[in-house]
Amino acid sequence: MAHQLAIAKASFGAGLRKPDPTSISQEEIAHFHTLLDAVLKQCSPSNVQNCKAWLLKNTIPSPARITALGKYLVTLSTSFVDVAVGEEGKARGTTARRRRLHVLYLLNDLLHDTKFHSDTPTAHITFTTNLQRYVNDLVKLAASYDQVKNRKCHARIVELLDVWEDSVYFPKEIIKALRQDIEDASTSIDGESTPTKDATGVEGERNGTNTRDAPYIMPATHGDPSTPYYDLPAGNMIHLIRPNSPSPIDIRQMKALQLPIGPVHKSLVNAVQEFLKDVDRIYDPAHHDDEGIVADIDEMGQTMVRDEAGDLVPSEAYYGWSLAFCQQMKKRRLEGPPKNNGDRGRGRSRSRFEERSPQRRLSISFVSAARFPLRVTLEEISQSTPA
Repeated sequence: MAHQLAIAKASFGAGLRKPDPTSISQEEIAHFHTLLDAVLKQCSPSNVQNCKAWLLKNTIPSPARITALGKYLVTLSTSFVDVAVGEEGKARGTTARRRRLHVLYLLNDLLHDTKFHSDTPTAHITFTTNLQRYVNDLVKLAASYDQVKNRKCHARIVELLDVWEDSVYFPKEIIKALRQDIEDASTSIDGESTPTKDATGVEGERNGTNTRDAPYIMPATHGDPSTPYYDLPAGNMIHLIRPNSPSPIDIRQMKALQLPIGPVHKSLVNAVQEFLKDVDRIYDPAHHDDEGIVADIDEMGQTMVRDEAGDLVPSEAYYGWSLAFCQQMKKRRLEGPPKNNGDRGRGRSRSRFEERSPQRRLSISFVSAARFPLRVTLEEISQSTPA
């Protein structure tokens, strides 16, 4: 786990050094880790305030840095192990479960400040949208202890979720899923930390269930509202594309898409699950199911599928090029470009030239004389001058 923590720490530091919006010096990054270590050891108001102030200044303005922060905190919380127990039976130092709880307390202060005390209206949406996927893992890690032997710890997590729900930091569906994660958190003998495999998103299975079957929650926006148009997801321009239109997309209309927060429609969930199945087929040759998929690919790169009659028919390729689309493009190429009257265009060009004024023709003659002085004489130029 040490090497994973080192990689996550280096990745977070690399994101801070990028000019997004301003580059952070190595000394400042080291100062942040000092502030975070102080919060993990002792979650005092002053320690939390100092660390929160640093994060508000250096990470909240950047969606990429918020994402990197979430990844780092999950890896950091996963790396926590209980310290050795002394002869008196007490742990030497802060236990792992307390440090994981301190991480949640730090996030609670960040959520409160971005929602109620920020000068930027979109700060809270930006923060929660990019951190939402990691809050689930952090809560699971904090609750991955025996509930009987660690009642106080679980009670504090439940109280924290009550605050989040009352303050509407997250939608009710997300809070409900977090409460379910606390109930389903696995426990071990003697109350030692045993985070589940899917708590860090590595294995993806727990107690015979797949995390892909978990409730899908729609985010508030697709893309960050404060992000410039060239950094938004490519999907944000789909509704602006006009087929065969010669006009470019108006960049002023490229903005983050507002989405209805809540459970995702069943059709969208099915589409995502079908996509994940296709990915499994590509990267897992031993993957099989009962959908009639044949381990063969034609020259178009399409998977061969048996239809209801039992005949092999090609399905759409993973890369999005359907057979009908390719046939249409081939037919268009064979037919050639649309015919137009080229003579008419040249005629218009000549007519425009002939309609030029004598002064315009004179200026063209002077230009020609400058380019080809041996072919044009002053007498020829004077002859072109109107009387």
